Amino acid sequence: MYKFFICILLIGSISQAKIQTFYTDADAGNYGDTSYRDTTFGNTNTINLATSNYKRGFFHFDVSGIPTGSTINSAQLKVYVTWKQYDDPNNYIVNIYRVTNEWDELYLTWNQRKNGINWNTSGGDYYSTPVCNSLVLGNSTGFKTIADGNNFIQLVQDWVYGSIPNYGVVVMHPGSAGDKNKCV
Repeated sequence: MYKFFICILLIGSISQAKIQTFYTDADAGNYGDTSYRDTTFGNTNTINLATSNYKRGFFHFDVSGIPTGSTINSAQLKVYVTWKQYDDPNNYIVNIYRVTNEWDELYLTWNQRKNGINWNTSGGDYYSTPVCNSLVLGNSTGFKTIADGNNFIQLVQDWVYGSIPNYGVVVMHPGSAGDKNKCV
């Protein structure tokens, strides 16, 4: 299991000629284990992930402070890994997906996205094609870049332009089996 403590979005903008740092304005985790499917893990200091896709981390960033016409030339999503349960021989790989429905960190569970409103699909609604895939958290603690590259830049650009709704991203292991946990 990995625990994330800090999650930041770094954005470089040509039109503003500066780097901006955005901290999450909402974050939550959900667990697919039967005994936790209706338990919220939002508004906490840590998000747990595992080498299965049954532990997921949801992150949202308010990018409304970036002027609409700005051109984004770089974007990175960084997390701080605070704890790991076991070493993973595959260096703990994660994928980043664009979330497709609004959610509330105080009510997010495996089954529910907002108070009294369920996900369309248990575990969360997101595009099945990752924005970033096969990113390595590794077997150590510290800051890790878990999203960057052209697809991630385009996602942030689309949020800034307003061409797609900003429901944030979900981070998860691409596999479906395993029990090596990390906390971010």
